[in-house]
Amino acid sequence: MADPPQQSRPPTVADVARRARVSRATVSRVLNQYAHVRPEVRARVQRAMQGLGYRPDAVARSLARRETRTLGLVVADITNPFYAETARAVLETAKANGYHVILCNTDNQPRVQEEYVEVLRQRRVDGIIFGSVFLDDPVVEALVGADYPCLMYNRRLRSRRGNFIVLDNVRASRDLTRHLVALGHRRIGFVSGLPNISTAA
Repeated sequence: MADPPQQSRPPTVADVARRARVSRATVSRVLNQYAHVRPEVRARVQRAMQGLGYRPDAVARSLARRETRTLGLVVADITNPFYAETARAVLETAKANGYHVILCNTDNQPRVQEEYVEVLRQRRVDGIIFGSVFLDDPVVEALVGADYPCLMYNRRLRSRRGNFIVLDNVRASRDLTRHLVALGHRRIGFVSGLPNISTAA
């Protein structure tokens, strides 16, 4: 079958269907990886897509499926080794499960975090992972209240609302202090972080 004349527009699902001699619905089933497509038909559609240089419209597909396979990861300071290491773990786990991640760095600035949350919601991410939440954080509180898919790690809200994964920092501080006292130390210094985050509080 001769190739069609060079087109100025990108190829569409209809073009792929014509070239593969199948319906547009069949092309859609191949694109969405439905199992009940015969192998020879699937191969024909894939050859047609490759021959035409067809690229699926990711935005249109995400709107139709109501998912983007994308997550937002909001961290406080990517230069902090803790956040660099945990960000890598999130990226690797997301990739292994077929997700992409948009990484945002707030520098511990509430206004910057608010802007990133708005951007991520406009991009219709499937959920947001926060390593940057503040004790009193109206933006995250609103997400939790609206049942928006989000998760906090390392830090949590003062209200303890929402899903979070944190260490027991109170117990850890107590154990550390007891250890120093048991060694005979009496004048113990304590260097804290920002007062509006749960790890320091």
